[in-house]
Amino acid sequence: MTPIEILNASIQGLPAPRIPVFCNLLDQGARELGLSQQAYYAKGEHVAEGQLKMRARYGYDNVWSLFYVGKEAELLGCNKILFSDSGTPNVSNSQFKTIACIMFNFCNLHGSLWPVPFIPQRNRHPLQRAH
Repeated sequence: MTPIEILNASIQGLPAPRIPVFCNLLDQGARELGLSQQAYYAKGEHVAEGQLKMRARYGYDNVWSLFYVGKEAELLGCNKILFSDSGTPNVSNSQFKTIACIMFNFCNLHGSLWPVPFIPQRNRHPLQRAH
């Protein structure tokens, strides 16, 4: 069975030769390609190739379409990403200091109608809209 057939059989409760194996090997692809983390994450093609090589080497059933947390931070205005030789990149600085600041910037970016200023209230999840 192919990996997708194994996954589908598992979802449907049908027999399969084994359970689907999902590995979270995001940054190991850089080592597989002989690239630094910064060079690896600079191009989606590198990440795709690294994921495919890791899957071929270890035989698991998926590839992740994730990049890294810093990519989202860059989209929201973070100007410095910390690249490590031994792990996934991370945010080095953040312009967001409060949940209200995060929501304000997110809503402005996506044009939503979130009430501004956003003030969390007691007994309510901080991301729940006020009624």
